[in-house]
Amino acid sequence: LMEDTQKDYQEALDHLGFAAKLYQEQGDSNSLYDVLLFKAEIQEKRLKDYERIEKTLNQMATLFKNKEERFREAQFRLANLYHSKLKDSSLERKAYEDFLKTYPNSKKADEALFEAANLAKEAGEYDLAANYLEKLIVNNPDSDYAGKAQRQLNSLNKKIARNK
Repeated sequence: LMEDTQKDYQEALDHLGFAAKLYQEQGDSNSLYDVLLFKAEIQEKRLKDYERIEKTLNQMATLFKNKEERFREAQFRLANLYHSKLKDSSLERKAYEDFLKTYPNSKKADEALFEAANLAKEAGEYDLAANYLEKLIVNNPDSDYAGKAQRQLNSLNKKIARNK
């Protein structure tokens, strides 16, 4: 924290890397998670080093694949990084799809399905987008996204029918 405050970011990252290794060896997953989040924050907000933050978030996703909320945090942060900083919609969609493959019945699956559907639609993959929207509506009918998904699906089905 002192190094971050003093703007000695590389030194802070070095110590965070050491701490992460130590916490991982000790099996202290809570502290490991906090360290990786802080590391990602410095990489993103202070250094704007998007390759390193991508690496840190992928590390988090791998280490916390069996902890839904933490895995979701890593995947959704990756999706946001790909969207807002790296401008790579295929990797953004992959982050959502990876979350859906790992936790298809999650309470957050509706958000991931909706975002993946929008990205598939933007890529011209209308059948895939429709599939995602249908899954969202069927599996999460009470979701805040369900109404929007139904409207998009209706519009998409018209587009698909015109293209056939």
